[in-house]
Amino acid sequence: MDYFNTPNEFSDVKISFKNIIFYANKAILSEASPIIKAFLAIEPDSTFIIDDDDDEQSILTSTDVIDFLKFIYPQFTIKITEQNSKIFFFCCWV
Repeated sequence: MDYFNTPNEFSDVKISFKNIIFYANKAILSEASPIIKAFLAIEPDSTFIIDDDDDEQSILTSTDVIDFLKFIYPQFTIKITEQNSKIFFFCCWV
């Protein structure tokens, strides 16, 4: 079971990526990203959508999104590697 695939007692926001829903905590996401914080301030009950625009030549996978969330969440330990660096660069440009 993956922590982000099912809601838990602290899940209060959904993240959508290619019709996959991930569950997260607004406070943790807002602390990590001013872009997400701004979105959640405007649309507090909405789903945050990650979209890399071109489904046929997508550079992101759902595993990349989970790696990004694990990087943000303090209970996980993940290092930036060549394999997962694309999500971090992508999110810098979102």
